[in-house]
Amino acid sequence: MYSKIKKNEAIKLRKEGFSYADISSKLKIAKSTLSDWLKEVVFIPNDLVIKRVEENNRKISQIKRVDKMNYVGVIGMEAWASGDSEVALASFKEAFAS
Repeated sequence: MYSKIKKNEAIKLRKEGFSYADISSKLKIAKSTLSDWLKEVVFIPNDLVIKRVEENNRKISQIKRVDKMNYVGVIGMEAWASGDSEVALASFKEAFAS
C-alpha cells in the first residue's frame, strides 16, 4: 500500500508531463498502480518526454532501413548495443561497402 503523499507526487509529476515509466522509476511505484491512480489526469508530454519519443522514433527508422536490406548477421551490433545508433549504422554500411 502506498502513502497518500506518493499518490499526490505521482499526480503532480503526471501533470508536469512525465510518462508512467518516468514516474514509476522515480517513485518506485508499479505502472499498473499509476494507471489506476492517473486515469483521470490529462497527459500532455513535457519536452523531455517528447525528445525521448523523437529519438526512439529516429532509432526505429534506422532499424527499418537495415531490415529492408534483409541482413540477419551481427555486424555493428556491438556499436548498437552501446547505444550509439549512428556508429552502428556506419559499421553496418562499411561492412557492405564495395
